[in-house]
Amino acid sequence: NDYPNMVKYFRQAAYVRQNLWIPHFYLAKAYSALDQRPLAIQEYSLTLKCVKKNERLDSGLSYFPLPFSTADLIHLCQHRLSRLRGGEGQLEAAMRGD
Repeated sequence: NDYPNMVKYFRQAAYVRQNLWIPHFYLAKAYSALDQRPLAIQEYSLTLKCVKKNERLDSGLSYFPLPFSTADLIHLCQHRLSRLRGGEGQLEAAMRGD
């Protein structure tokens, strides 16, 4: 729950590997938790861009298999973006993932 440090480290990771979706996804989650809606929207959008650009869902770590498909991740990001753009009161629901 140390979201400021989470932001710090995932920003560094996103800078080093700009086309990797993972740091953008977790930055979005951290920004949501910090109630920084515009930044959360930006990072979910970048997550989608990275995933769609790299058709194969790659974690960047060959020994770390992902338990979900590309379509699942796209759906999740689109859903959270929809909630974040939906207005006040929706941020908590987006963070819960429902």
